[in-house]
Amino acid sequence: MKSTISELLKRLDYKIIIFLGIMLYYIIDWGNFKNFTASIDHDNSIFPDFVEFYYPAGKAILHSLPLPDSFYYSTFAAILFVPFAFFSLPLATILWGSIQIIFIALLFIVYLQKLPKNPTIGYILTFIFFTNAALLNNLKWGQVSVLIFCGIFIAFLLYEQNKHTLSAVILGITIAVKFFPAVFLIYFFFKKDWKYLALCIFATITCLLIVPAAIVGWHETLQSQFAISGHASTMIRVLAMDNIDSQYFASVITRIMRMPTSSPFTGILVDTGYLAVLIAVCLVYVVSKTGIKNSPYWAWGILSATIPFWIPSAWPHYFVFLPFLQVLIFDNIQRVNARWKMPAIMLWMFSVILSNIFIAQIVQNWFRFVGVGSLFWSNLFILILTAFIVLSHANQVNQATIPETNHLHHRVHHKRHEDEKQVHARPAVHLPGDLVAFHLPHAPRAPDHPQTQHEGGDQVDRPG
Repeated sequence: MKSTISELLKRLDYKIIIFLGIMLYYIIDWGNFKNFTASIDHDNSIFPDFVEFYYPAGKAILHSLPLPDSFYYSTFAAILFVPFAFFSLPLATILWGSIQIIFIALLFIVYLQKLPKNPTIGYILTFIFFTNAALLNNLKWGQVSVLIFCGIFIAFLLYEQNKHTLSAVILGITIAVKFFPAVFLIYFFFKKDWKYLALCIFATITCLLIVPAAIVGWHETLQSQFAISGHASTMIRVLAMDNIDSQYFASVITRIMRMPTSSPFTGILVDTGYLAVLIAVCLVYVVSKTGIKNSPYWAWGILSATIPFWIPSAWPHYFVFLPFLQVLIFDNIQRVNARWKMPAIMLWMFSVILSNIFIAQIVQNWFRFVGVGSLFWSNLFILILTAFIVLSHANQVNQATIPETNHLHHRVHHKRHEDEKQVHARPAVHLPGDLVAFHLPHAPRAPDHPQTQHEGGDQVDRPG
């Protein structure tokens, strides 16, 4: 344990300067946290989602009141915020800010742990991670996306370490809080790990129904869950599609084309998004079957990248998964065919630039930044690159398999030929007590009458 911590500290050592440089820039540019929140998205308050939704939901559970109409999470999620309700709002806000910082650090550490132990990779991850616009958007709103994606990534990390029960429980908790993490079960379905799927589903049901029922009662649990589902579907249908913050595929395209989301063309875009999800799921299948290095994390990245194609409320803070996937692709870009390597590098650079907070500062307007779908395009480019790399790896595996198969067939054919030669040129076999030699399998049929043989130089008569 001590050696692991010392190794981690050694790896962090040379990245601290980059981190401190970025923080110094933020301090010079923004000056204080209030200016930071004012420059990122609308609403100048600190952690507005926590103040307006999470904290009141915890209070409602604590005092047996109905959950707020604007709370679009499960009853179980509201229960998780009950501890904050014991404190005043200012103190609870500070505590929530501390949890945000802890999970941001934890997400960076787990990302760093699964990338190659290469100083260049560490430098790139540090810069991309702490200048990622999605991460800063999550911090500004006090959102849970960092916690959710950190939990999902840790679940995949534990699965790789054969700690399947704990992994399934953590993934089940994230599903019970935010619902969309259920899409990550696709990977385990392709792995045919039925025990893991059963454990995860059991954990989800326990968190969604049994735990709330034990605390607030079955009637209240089911009633609030149905109400939350109704509010969420209305928000997605009416508000999210028309919100300039949404990085949903159909929303971004209709904004760029200056078309209303109620137009028939929107339906075509929605169906196209589902087709993109289907293609991504096929990629996950390839990942699960070809044995590409870090296959769980490729699957995690691909399934994360499907979010803006099927979730209309794909807010900017959802894209906190991008830094890991961007650096993973940087480390594997040599897998791309030489003819396509330069375009691949250009796509990678565009993806990094479009997801970086410096671009939002250059245009000096957050809504110009998200209005054209910067994070959506960053995600799309990285998904295309992922497809190139995964398919290139699958092709390499197939090419390596074909010679091995041909060699195996040649060995089988050669062995069969040698066996046939041995059959036709089999050495003489002497039966004990006899001097008669015969060859297999062409030995003459023994006669049906008595036969005289030489045995030890004497003639011996054998009765028939």
